[in-house]
Amino acid sequence: MSRAVEEPRAPLWRDGALVLAACALGALVGERLTSTVKPVDFQVYRIGAQTALAGGDVYAHWLHGLDIAPTGLPFTYPPFAALFLLPTTWFPPAVAALLWSVLAMACLAVSLHVARPAWADLPSPKLAGFSRWPLCLAGLLLVLSLSDVVNQHLAYGQINLLLMGMCLVDVARSDDTRLGRWLPKGTLIGVAVAVKLFPVFFVALFLLLRQFRLALWTVGGALAATAAGFLAFPEMSTRFFRTTFWGLSDSVAFAPEMFASPGNASVQGAVAFFGGPHWLGSACAAAVGAAGLWLARTTYRTTGLLHAVVSAGVTATVITPASWIHRAVFFIPAVLILYWNGNLSQRRVALALGAVLFLWCPSLANMLAATHQPVLAPAAFVLRFAQQAAEFVVVVLLARLPGMARWTGEQSQPDPSASPRGDGGGCGRGRGAVVRCGGPDAAPA
Repeated sequence: MSRAVEEPRAPLWRDGALVLAACALGALVGERLTSTVKPVDFQVYRIGAQTALAGGDVYAHWLHGLDIAPTGLPFTYPPFAALFLLPTTWFPPAVAALLWSVLAMACLAVSLHVARPAWADLPSPKLAGFSRWPLCLAGLLLVLSLSDVVNQHLAYGQINLLLMGMCLVDVARSDDTRLGRWLPKGTLIGVAVAVKLFPVFFVALFLLLRQFRLALWTVGGALAATAAGFLAFPEMSTRFFRTTFWGLSDSVAFAPEMFASPGNASVQGAVAFFGGPHWLGSACAAAVGAAGLWLARTTYRTTGLLHAVVSAGVTATVITPASWIHRAVFFIPAVLILYWNGNLSQRRVALALGAVLFLWCPSLANMLAATHQPVLAPAAFVLRFAQQAAEFVVVVLLARLPGMARWTGEQSQPDPSASPRGDGGGCGRGRGAVVRCGGPDAAPA
């Protein structure tokens, strides 16, 4: 009996170099597309870290410097963020901004890798000396650099891709490793909470899922990082937790027309668009948050922890008071998970949702609204809510993925060649099928 000869995989360094090159090229593409936009958010991070390192108090006054408007901008992050962001001060501003963009693209690559489809781990012929999955990942990165979410993220020098990468790597990795024994799962999410508060939503998810150890280590990681911030900047930390923290909503307040603009894809922004009061926006956000947690719980029971965290990440984005387009980073892996795990109809839905990433909906909505032409008003309205609607839909469909074949009248056929990965971070997923994860964090049958 003849045996098939398995073609050896490409060297890891070669595949890694390909993906890193795609990250660098994607960062350059993003910079060129938005060359008129200055990385003001990155400069706030860098100047805030510089000020704290020099013994100043970043909460005592607004920050001024390169690329920042003369009126200045506030540093609205916890004190540990200034410590976390100190490496941004090690390079000249232009070099630091470029390296920051490459790092953001690398974090996107890592996030997509941990959510990769089952076929990514199967042996496959090399193409031009590279394995199939690294080639696909590199292509995805270049395409996504043209999307509104990633492009705006790179333009302003945002931190959200880095935080998403930390969160997804944390839940995807195994505790049964040397790193896992020294740095238990949940710790990195806790560190992310100490940098920017929105990942604290995952603590509520872990408690709902009865993942108490994850919740405990997330809280522990956040407390340890916060304590490090206190040790490094005691006076600044005291000011933040005594006064600044309680007035953050005033520090990040926007003009009503900006808060209700198409750029703000939050629930509160939608309510403000219709002229609703602030309390109604907060109540709607709370209701959406509760519904999102329930849907993430359903996702956990059917496809596992990683997908549940992605789902909850999308929800966390839309319930924050100001959800600018560059914050919708969890929407990217959510759409790809739908596409990679779906049958033909499900993939069509995923493609339609993914198209929203490339329509530049907020900008187009603003342009159409500025014409004041009644005939264009319906199109402007649809574009105004396209991103929000897509995020709501993707959360629902992640929860319904295993049952969508019956919902659309099709039957998914499992792929016998697909088998669950043992890395604890993903599921073995066949063509048009979802296979339950193995490992300690898999949902009970």
